[in-house]
Amino acid sequence: MWAFLLYLFAGFMVFGIVYELTINKKRRSERLSESVKHEGRANIVYKEQFLDEQRNHIHDRFP
Repeated sequence: MWAFLLYLFAGFMVFGIVYELTINKKRRSERLSESVKHEGRANIVYKEQFLDEQRNHIHDRFP
């Protein structure tokens, strides 16, 4: 009897953990796509300049 309840409880716990992980992953990707949509022009230019500098830095290190 106790073993059955323990297995049932453990099954619910595993299901809850898997459910939370999948929902959080989905929410994180939705938040990222929303933040990209509402990003300001200055921030986009800053990111592009940063990425360009990093690309040049890597190219200079490994010609």
